[in-house]
Amino acid sequence: MASGEDAVFDRFELGHVIAQRALTVVAEQRLVVDQGHQDITRLTQQLRDMAEVHAAEDFFDDRAAAFDTLEQRRREGAAVRGYARPDTDLRQLRLQLPDVAAGWARTIFRTRGYEVLATTFRCVIYNGRILSREDAVLLDRERRDHISVMRKYVAS
Repeated sequence: MASGEDAVFDRFELGHVIAQRALTVVAEQRLVVDQGHQDITRLTQQLRDMAEVHAAEDFFDDRAAAFDTLEQRRREGAAVRGYARPDTDLRQLRLQLPDVAAGWARTIFRTRGYEVLATTFRCVIYNGRILSREDAVLLDRERRDHISVMRKYVAS
């Protein structure tokens, strides 16, 4: 084997170890999802389970069997590294925090605009994208123009 091929193989092996460690972090997460969102809870649990199976030290020849084993352990009540389960915000403070932040963001947006919103929070997701300060300024301008047009329309 040429020395260049050894270097590529070593990088692949290192990359695999790093990926396994990252998947282990995901597998160990204990996630609580707001009750009433069973589809999200189920999908989150499946993703977490996939991370756990793929983070295994040994390479499973049969991943389906690994998933079956994981499900069996869960049914038997055995401790698993992580989980995703539903709960209510009445019992879980962490589920109330996003509601409080959303209410605060809504108040800022309505009273002071997108730019202040984007500078108040470290990360604002708007229509599935991170809202930059520049985009916030443009949205504020569009909003003012729209309000102005609507006022003229109503007045006529």
